[in-house]
Amino acid sequence: MAGKRLTTKMAAVALALGLTGTATAGCNTELFSDVAVKSDNVLLWKGKEMFRVTPDGKLFYAVHPVSLDASQQAALADYNKMVRTELPYISKSLSTAITSAWQSLDNVLKTELGEKSRLRGEVSQYHRYIQRKVNTSLYDEDLSPRLNHELLEQTAQEVRASLPQLVATVASKGLMDIAAQSGGEENPLSYISDRLLDVQGKVSDTIAEQRVKAAPVENDLCQRLTQWQQKEEKIQDLIPALASWKTVKVTPR
Repeated sequence: MAGKRLTTKMAAVALALGLTGTATAGCNTELFSDVAVKSDNVLLWKGKEMFRVTPDGKLFYAVHPVSLDASQQAALADYNKMVRTELPYISKSLSTAITSAWQSLDNVLKTELGEKSRLRGEVSQYHRYIQRKVNTSLYDEDLSPRLNHELLEQTAQEVRASLPQLVATVASKGLMDIAAQSGGEENPLSYISDRLLDVQGKVSDTIAEQRVKAAPVENDLCQRLTQWQQKEEKIQDLIPALASWKTVKVTPR
């Protein structure tokens, strides 16, 4: 089954808020299925087939137990522990990074254009919409961790398609905000032009800062996902029935 590029998805979702990493940071990661944690069980899907790994390393295909020896069960117990630790960490890291980037941009817009700025309102509305979509990609309805790779891909595609409109909104709404502030100026047109360039420069600087901040987060996630892949490769070697079982593939960028 062809995988989806997770790094591409993360970058597309985060791009609107200035979270793309540096050119040399990170990795390319492909996801092949959804992964969830429910009551300390790890749930994995391969197409429509669901596997469940219990904390003590027992494996179930749907409701049917799979016979394992001691070494196989130990490897799956270790895998269960790893996923229960890493999946919530990854989900929280992505959500926190997006929120942090938006707050930085919002602070600039509030300072430069005012608390009731039209542009600030538009960007805030867009952030809330994207944040909801990302949260749905990373958490189940009961807020337990679940990585829905297909929904994450859909969200990334939507962001990519909407970026030109977002850029146009920054120009048009920012211009309207600045024009509203120019009433007492001797040369309103010159004031508007200078202020718009100034605001655009500060927004660009903020985005650049967020790109720098995103690089360590992306590198950290790449290291964790590499370890995830290594544990799955061990399981593939130990359990012939799971030789083709793979949820993640990591390659250096």
